[in-house]
Amino acid sequence: MKLNFLSANHRNLIFKSPFGGLRGLSFCLVLSTVFVVDEKLANGVVSAKYFWFYGAMGVTALVSLLVYGLRRTACKFYPVDFLLLLFSGFILVVNYFNSGNIVSTKWILLVQLLLLFFYFRVALQNKTLRFYLTVFFIFTGLLEAVWGLRQLYGFIPSNHALFKLTGSFFNSGPYSGYIALVAPLALYAMLKDVVVFKRKFFIGFLPHYIRFTVSLLAFTGAVLVLPATMSRAAWIAAVVGCSFVVSLYYLQKKQIKNYLILQRKRIFLFLCTGVVLLACGAVGIYQLKKNSADGRALIWKTTLHLIVKQPNGVGLGHFSGAYGKEQAAYFAAGKYSNQEELVAGNPEYAFNEYLQIIAEFGVVAALVLFTAFIALIYIGVKRKAIAETGGLISLLVFASMSYPFNLLPFLIVLVFLMSLILTQRQAVRIKGFTERSVELRWKAVMMVLAVAGMILFAALYQRYPTYNAYKEWNNLKMMGSADAYPEMKTDYEKLYPYLSDQTPFLFEYAQCMNKAGEYAESNWVLEQAIKISCDPMLYNILGKNYQALKNYRLAEQNFLLASHIVPSRIYPYYLLANLYAEGGNTQQALQMAQIVLTKEPKVQSTAINEMREKMRVLIKKKEKEKENQN
Repeated sequence: MKLNFLSANHRNLIFKSPFGGLRGLSFCLVLSTVFVVDEKLANGVVSAKYFWFYGAMGVTALVSLLVYGLRRTACKFYPVDFLLLLFSGFILVVNYFNSGNIVSTKWILLVQLLLLFFYFRVALQNKTLRFYLTVFFIFTGLLEAVWGLRQLYGFIPSNHALFKLTGSFFNSGPYSGYIALVAPLALYAMLKDVVVFKRKFFIGFLPHYIRFTVSLLAFTGAVLVLPATMSRAAWIAAVVGCSFVVSLYYLQKKQIKNYLILQRKRIFLFLCTGVVLLACGAVGIYQLKKNSADGRALIWKTTLHLIVKQPNGVGLGHFSGAYGKEQAAYFAAGKYSNQEELVAGNPEYAFNEYLQIIAEFGVVAALVLFTAFIALIYIGVKRKAIAETGGLISLLVFASMSYPFNLLPFLIVLVFLMSLILTQRQAVRIKGFTERSVELRWKAVMMVLAVAGMILFAALYQRYPTYNAYKEWNNLKMMGSADAYPEMKTDYEKLYPYLSDQTPFLFEYAQCMNKAGEYAESNWVLEQAIKISCDPMLYNILGKNYQALKNYRLAEQNFLLASHIVPSRIYPYYLLANLYAEGGNTQQALQMAQIVLTKEPKVQSTAINEMREKMRVLIKKKEKEKENQN
């Protein structure tokens, strides 16, 4: 087995050159985004990662400009690079025409991820940097596995009350997905580096000893953690990615190829048996969480309806709001099954990134991105970037059943893996270029790096007040529990310009205005929220505001929308019963009261019992009124 051991020049580049070490450190900071959690920030499990990433990108921009300026090397780009650039352009155009206010958290993250892709593309031409960053990435998977095991055995708390292990994420779904996409890279490193242990110890093999040890521990951690997460999407993603790695690794060996040719019939029978077992496994996995699977099927079905109606996309971050209206229309039509009513929810994501990409950005933009993904897999196989392609395949498989592209750590990994594939076998100095062409390319890249740095620091300048806004919002949350709404109104108004794309903030702000009796202002805030969320509670508060304003028609309209988005919920019918009773519509009030009393909820609670008790009182009151009239 041939190993690409690090040359003395490469070791010097990392260990003796301060600039080389600085560049490696800056990218390690970016890849460390996954670990960041800050309880001082509102929603600190998610938001803290944003601000760490912003800071790490600032360091990366400065170091990249400095190192590339000193090294004066060429950088070769491919059609895939331009496809990704074209896709980003499509996103910005679609978002501009659909929302107008294009400066949001997702928009800024998109710009920074595009810049990160460019920084990785320039830096990962260095083979030594590729090696150590890949080892560090596998190491992040090891740390996450240890984090999850400590949560599983009760040594530290998880980040969600309903899940025992979440790692540094907010629930076990994304956590398990991250572990799953590290597994193929760890497995490949183990297969490749195990050969060094068959030889006499040599200090020059030290990097491979380190990579094998880290990979072995990370892969073992993945095997221990993944079953406990109960995530079918992660299991499938890990199996597919690891199978790809093992298959291509052994198919490279001539003796294996010859053996497979001679054993064609046996291999065919083996594959048929495998297909049958996979089918049985798929049925078992479906039955494991049947309602969850049916719920995702309903989301995909409704998303397809949305795509048909709006093939040009609804805009970045507007999927959930558009989805809610589409699901409400579907249930309002009455052509649904009892199972669909039972599993319906108010999802923030499509649980299939490909459908969500089409829904948000349109068919044309999605085709551009999907073409880039296919091209990347082809390039990875052709250049024998087996580990990187296996990791990318795991991520793409996981994306078909979950929402990794809506989470920053996964997007960073996606950019990293794509860059690794595109720079595979690309020398530090491109062969075939004249000194003149190298000089021109160097100047062009330096100019782009400088422009990218200016764009990045403009974004960071815009984000700094947002960091303080998250801290202040966290303080307001504690005040809100004490119902200090009148005092909080001015504070929420100050924070609105920085948090206007955060649904929980908008909901709290609207609640604050509602409690303060400013119903029209509360509705204005809620109208912004329903553009980006399908939470029925937003429509319930809208209806209550209109009811307080004596606009019974709009109140009824919003309560009905809430009842159609998630028809299994009882609260909208309770609100409708009170609305009809207040408006003097006794017959409809009694009908809604009967629904509250007879409708079976998903989960029994004290609140439901209280609503039912009030409906019994309402029915008795109306019946007594009828008797008095007679």
